[in-house]
This record gives sequence, structure tokens and C-alpha cells, in this order.
Amino acid sequence: MASDESVETLQIEELDRGMLRTPSGTPTSLMERQLRAYARDLRRVLQQERRAAAELRDAYMDTFRRLLSVVSCCHHETARHLERIGAYVEVMAGGLGLEEAEVGSLARASVLHDIGKLGIPRGILNKPGPLNAEERRTVETHTTLGERILDGSPSPDVQLSAVIAASHHENWDGSGYPRGLSGESIPLAGRIVRLADQYDALRSARPYKRAFTHEEASRVILEGDDRTSPSHFDPGLLDVYRRLHPEFARLCREIGPN
Repeated sequence: MASDESVETLQIEELDRGMLRTPSGTPTSLMERQLRAYARDLRRVLQQERRAAAELRDAYMDTFRRLLSVVSCCHHETARHLERIGAYVEVMAGGLGLEEAEVGSLARASVLHDIGKLGIPRGILNKPGPLNAEERRTVETHTTLGERILDGSPSPDVQLSAVIAASHHENWDGSGYPRGLSGESIPLAGRIVRLADQYDALRSARPYKRAFTHEEASRVILEGDDRTSPSHFDPGLLDVYRRLHPEFARLCREIGPN
């Protein structure tokens, strides 16, 4: 099906060639001149609207890049971590058969999933050991903080980032936070980032743990351990991961560690 933009362009070209006739089928020279002038005006307006739309998209992307710089500077989530998350999300979304535009939007939006950590004390984020219960509750607020930071943007990608920020720690079985959502009540974008973020956390070294191998991380995701259960993840996404997990290993290796 033709896009609205292509239909508009075709109609303008038809006007300019005098292809739109009077009811009798015989255009007058005056009408042709008027139609051609109208076509030129429409073309000029359409070109202006396209330039304005392109400038707006560039402005949104510039805002995205600046937000990413702030996130990277303020806590341990490095630029490589964010790049890996975007790449894993792209693989998962593509594996679900989503449209190319939606896959790209999800990959871009996912990199702001932890922007709420800007509001968490760095002493807690960088603590070289396990968190106590109070510290854990404080860290968990990064989901709603991120949603508040991003909510209300006119940018579709930033709107999606707000959804991801709020939902990427929800679990399929309802045991996650901040709202205890379960199943398909969790937005698909949040479910995808939940699995991608878990994989990257397992593959990354922390002051209190070593980096897992791909095989070890896959075993935790698919079989569980004392902290993680397969019931945390969308079963359909687990099927996608089983099929495409070699891509995760490749991306982790190519992008590199933090």
C-alpha cells in the first residue's frame, strides 16, 4: 500500500501535468495555469514540511545522544553496555518478526532503560559488594524515576524509552518491580529488555562477581539459579533466545566488555 506521502506526491505531479480534468474532460488553458500554480505551491509546502520533519528527527536524535552521554558519565553503565543492550534488543525484536521500523525504534529506545539511575546515590550504585535491603529498595526506584524523566516527550522513541524504563524489571510471573505486573500486562518492549539486560548483567564483571561465560549465562536464563528463574521471562522470548543465542555471544564478543 502506498504511503500518504507518496500519494500526495503523485497527486501533485498529476496536477502539474494537467492530468486532473474538468467534468467534461476538456481542461481550459486558464484552469491548467491555475492547477499548475497550485501544484507548485503544494510541492513547495510539502518540501518545507519534509525539511521540518527531518530537522525535528535530528533534534530528537541529538537529545538521545546527549542523554546517553549523561547516563554513561554518571554511573557504571558504560557506552559499551548500552550498545550491547541495543544490539541484543535488535536481535530479539527481529527474531519475533517485528517490522524493521519497530525493531529500530525498540533498539534506540532501549538504551535509556536505566536513565533513572541518575537519581540514585553513586555510593549505592558503586558499592563493591551486595546491597542491603534498604539499598536494594532505593535502587529499585530507578524504574519509576526513569519513567518520570522521560514521560511526556513528543518523541515516539522517548515515549517508548519511558515505557521501557518503567517495565524492564517486571517479571513474567509477577515477581518483579515496581508494579508487580505479570504476563502480557508487561509491555513487550519491557519484556524484551528484561531478558537482554539479564544476559548482559550475567556476562559483565562486577566488584562482587566475575563475568559469566556465554554458556553459563544461557544456563541461568534457560534453567535458572538461586536468583534467576526462567519464569521471570516471556516464554516466547525464551524460545527466540534458544534459537538466536549464538548472536548474543557474537555481539558480546565483538562489542567488547565494559
